[in-house]
Amino acid sequence: MMDHYKMLFAQAVYTQSPAYEAPFNQLVHKSVLLGPEYTTIVRPNNDTFYSVAWLDLRAEPMIIQVPAIEDGRYYSFQLIDLYTHNFAYIGTRATGFDAGTFMIAAADWQGETPENVNKVFRTGSNFVVALGRTQVYGPDDVGAAVAVQKQFAAMPLSQFTGKPAPAPAKQLNFPIWNPQQVKSAGFITYFNFLLGQIKPNPSESALLARYLLNKSR
Repeated sequence: MMDHYKMLFAQAVYTQSPAYEAPFNQLVHKSVLLGPEYTTIVRPNNDTFYSVAWLDLRAEPMIIQVPAIEDGRYYSFQLIDLYTHNFAYIGTRATGFDAGTFMIAAADWQGETPENVNKVFRTGSNFVVALGRTQVYGPDDVGAAVAVQKQFAAMPLSQFTGKPAPAPAKQLNFPIWNPQQVKSAGFITYFNFLLGQIKPNPSESALLARYLLNKSR
């Protein structure tokens, strides 16, 4: 969870980070093949182009749309929660080659699902990263791979339906990432923040109760 928060802070919060990508709920693409010099993500592929969107689901769900894939090309969007669990996938192996519209919603969201949404993925995490990969067959295939990337889209549910947007979520004070603090007892600052952004897994209820009891002493 600490390393995942490092990526969230660097890519979606701290605009001065060399790894900063975009604000929450905005999809961006990397149309370069990565090498060993790239260290924000552990062991990236170098035969796929990456896309990434950090999703803030507190105010409303997010929609991800994908095109029909007609050349057998592999692509995927790996949906990762703050626990670092891969709770769902969108892509050729999970949802097929057809065009699709998918909704990612927080566990406590209550609302109607539009009829033209193919599938809803629920998560107990307020923040999710959608990590996309698009296969590149080689240097001569770059243009075709980029054309596929350009057809991916991410948007809030209200934008997709054309209805008024809900009130924005409360502004958060994201703890500044400090690699030395993470290695000390000060890691608890990040841990406390993350616990406020997830729905605890029932299997850890006793553990969290024990932790809170010790914390109050």
